Amino acid sequence: METLLFLRVAYETGIRGNDILKMDMSCMKGRQILLAEGKRGLECLYQQLNGNYPKVSRQTLRVMEVLYKKQGKFFSASREYYVRKIYRLWEQSPFCFHDLRRSRKLLEIYLLEEQRNTVDAAIYAAEREVSAGEELLDAAEVMQNLREKHL
Repeated sequence: METLLFLRVAYETGIRGNDILKMDMSCMKGRQILLAEGKRGLECLYQQLNGNYPKVSRQTLRVMEVLYKKQGKFFSASREYYVRKIYRLWEQSPFCFHDLRRSRKLLEIYLLEEQRNTVDAAIYAAEREVSAGEELLDAAEVMQNLREKHL
């Protein structure tokens, strides 16, 4: 169960393996993880590229709660133990634990680009509506001027 949790947290959040082992329930705020990056110092919390804190799925959160209730912590072995266990169970070769972190970053980049494209499309549509509205106002003014001339 610990190995499953280790893999899920790494895949869902992109947090480094050594830092995953430091997690406990005090790091959790709902489904968000508030954890300091080990390589960058205690003042730097893990954040996604969009500025949000990493989140785990509801299933992962349930596993965390069960393990914490059962043993008072999430993990009892070393990072190497979990990585070796995942490596042996991994059906696709070659397995590289860092690929989980790398794929998470690529997914975040893709999602940010999609959000930007959606926002850009919405801005473009709004600008078109505004310009169409301005054209209608111009047409209404012309009609009003014509009415005034004919009366």
